[in-house]
Amino acid sequence: MWDAPQATTETARPPSVGGEYAIQVGAFSNGAGATGLVNRLLEQGYPAYVIFTLRQDEESVLYHVQVGHYPDRPAAEAIGRQVEEEQALDWFIVVALP
Repeated sequence: MWDAPQATTETARPPSVGGEYAIQVGAFSNGAGATGLVNRLLEQGYPAYVIFTLRQDEESVLYHVQVGHYPDRPAAEAIGRQVEEEQALDWFIVVALP
């Protein structure tokens, strides 16, 4: 006998399909804070990662938490709104690094 698939309450998340847009959801002066947020997002199914930049003083690093690579602004905005609603995070669109 065939079993019907179980219903789920999880929200389907569009995959990160490649493209020049991402959303940034956090910036930290320490790697631990950034890693914690990335892990939380990964557990929820978001394609999150950390980009780090050297600050102008060249003595400290800033860790940027970003999500996805999306083909256009509307796709990135849709994920941004979803992250804001589900994770209570502020966000903005950035040009994704390759």
